Amino acid sequence: VGESPVTSSKDGGVVISYSVKPESGECEEETTNILLVCSKHRQTPPTLQYSNTKCTYSILWETEHACPITPLHDVGCKIQGRGVSYDLTPLMGRDFEVTHE
Repeated sequence: VGESPVTSSKDGGVVISYSVKPESGECEEETTNILLVCSKHRQTPPTLQYSNTKCTYSILWETEHACPITPLHDVGCKIQGRGVSYDLTPLMGRDFEVTHE
């Protein structure tokens, strides 16, 4: 199981990074960065934006669930960063297919 630090991005979104050390293969470490972008008008499925190596992948996901909320609920999946709170609870328990542009 890898680490999954969560940070706020410069544009107000949320970045979730997962890194694992595979037991074999050409990668010393494999990383997936998921950028959740606040979008109240455009909802998109997760999209693979680029892979700068075979070991690092970046996924963009535009969703209203990445928009800051106030006040903060005390249930579900919440993220706080740079003084802003996000409630990702509506994304829990569901599978999402990642597409490639």
